[in-house]
Amino acid sequence: MASNESQQRGWGDCDLETCSIKWSIFQYQPNLAANAIFIAIFGISMLVHIYQGYRWKQWTFATLVAVGCAVEMIGHGGRIIMHDDPWSFTGFMLQISEFESL
Repeated sequence: MASNESQQRGWGDCDLETCSIKWSIFQYQPNLAANAIFIAIFGISMLVHIYQGYRWKQWTFATLVAVGCAVEMIGHGGRIIMHDDPWSFTGFMLQISEFESL
């Protein structure tokens, strides 16, 4: 009876204690360490490209790459939000809209 009851829960009603992770949008819990590393890598890459764009006067290219890195960082931030709450609509929208925009 309890499993039948929890299958009828809405998307915002679930958390890690009350619902199976298999009912979340990804059916797994995003890895916190991996997404934090990706944010750090994209942040370093953004700074390097900004410096190179300034140094070699490639403003347009450096700006576009920096914006791309920033968007990727926001997307991975959404996945970090989804690590704690795999049913988070805000985290899902952050990661899906930022990853799909590239």
